[in-house]
Amino acid sequence: LRGQLPAIEDGVFADCKKMGSLILPKSVQTIGAEAFRGCEKLPFADIPSGVTGIGSKAFSGCSGLGMVSFRGNAPEIAPDAFEGVSAPALYPVGDATWTAQARANYGGTLKWLDSDQQAKTVIASGHDLGNVAQWKITADGTLTITSRSGNFNADNREDWKAYSDIVTRIVVSDGIYKVGTSAFSNMDYVTIEETERGSVHATCVHHD
Repeated sequence: LRGQLPAIEDGVFADCKKMGSLILPKSVQTIGAEAFRGCEKLPFADIPSGVTGIGSKAFSGCSGLGMVSFRGNAPEIAPDAFEGVSAPALYPVGDATWTAQARANYGGTLKWLDSDQQAKTVIASGHDLGNVAQWKITADGTLTITSRSGNFNADNREDWKAYSDIVTRIVVSDGIYKVGTSAFSNMDYVTIEETERGSVHATCVHHD
């Protein structure tokens, strides 16, 4: 979803059986009751930092959820918001609002991951043509690119650009010396530096 949306209204996407990964705009502040109820094929839900409330049964019956990611302070979560969902859940480990009580209060069965677990959990991955280079995005917001050839054809990467609001750090392996010019065009404040060895390193910093 794109655009300036302040709220996801009650039931607006309920029973969308084929809905893909969900990355909400940063402008969203509330997720209404039953907003995504019954979206059985929804594999990933990213809750932006501005969200302060998640309504009753908002994600109830989303049995296909493989990951839920919370980006900001702990929101008010209805006790049945994630009814029937047992997916791993990510949260800002250093955020004081995410107390053990806050994680338990929502009343569901999400499996909260600590910082070490987040760094090891892959939420998306892929490769370029010929399978020469690979990329992956881990739950801590790191996009890692590796290649055997030293060249990665990364122009117009629609596959990882779907996760551009999630990525906070980019790591390019030492063996790569060329990355496509528009590889990170949807990501904020990307800088690429070339070392003496000819390696390419990129960092990405997001500002809300």
